Amino acid sequence: MKTVLFLCTENSCRSQMAEAFARQLGGGVIEAHSAGSSPSDSVNPLAVTVIREKGMDISGARPKGFNDLPVKRVDYLVTMGCQDVCPVFPTIQQVEWKLPDPKGQPVEFFRCVRDDIEKKVKELIETISAKNVKRDYTGMAEIIQGKVSPATGSDDRMKLATDVLWEGLKDKGLDWVGFYRLLPGQDAMELVCRQPRAACSPIGLQGVCGKGMRDKTAQIVRDVYALGDKHIICDPANLSEIVVPVIEPDGSCRAVLDLDSRELGAFDQQDAEGLVLVLRSAGLTI
Repeated sequence: MKTVLFLCTENSCRSQMAEAFARQLGGGVIEAHSAGSSPSDSVNPLAVTVIREKGMDISGARPKGFNDLPVKRVDYLVTMGCQDVCPVFPTIQQVEWKLPDPKGQPVEFFRCVRDDIEKKVKELIETISAKNVKRDYTGMAEIIQGKVSPATGSDDRMKLATDVLWEGLKDKGLDWVGFYRLLPGQDAMELVCRQPRAACSPIGLQGVCGKGMRDKTAQIVRDVYALGDKHIICDPANLSEIVVPVIEPDGSCRAVLDLDSRELGAFDQQDAEGLVLVLRSAGLTI
């Protein structure tokens, strides 16, 4: 999930409306904040009115300065006419929205600015969403192929694939990646390797990893919480998942590759096909 900061001058109109739309529309994609270069004492009542017409309530919000924010760096900084004061906040990417300040204007003017902000927020969410990023599985497969050798053991191949996938996808919607392997004589799987942090181990076979191993097919889950008790919760912040089985030469499956994202619907069939390519480059699946 990407952090986005909306900045205007007083944080009483434009940036407050943008934050409201981003929170309403960007769940699972962005974490939204807003601030002003010179915050006013209160949110403009007309901004509250026109946002309420869209089913949101910002009457309890208050204008904030940079020092009031819970974050010190963001992925995207969206400025809205606060001139040279805006760029001081650390960010990876800055975007300027040319939006007129509605302060002192009639409610009809506020509605026009509101609707423009809504459109821009939707476009921003679409741009940021992991569903729209290009993931270079061919490039990652080539890196793995160049590093693996006939003498490389299975666990080392898994670790290599995990590390390359993490480096290639950590900025493209991936939150966690690792391999699980069936424990001999048990209805459970153990974690073999992972990036960037530890996870549940061992786990039962009732979850997505177990289903992927049993069915020997990729499992693409748009919303893990829709699975109910069939979802094994290791990190409550992760919302979608893809599991790809590791198929042995004899057709059996005793391990799976597991990827998690903090965005809804982060993976699709193209990802499944790309991950199979990566596994084959590591010599892990037929």
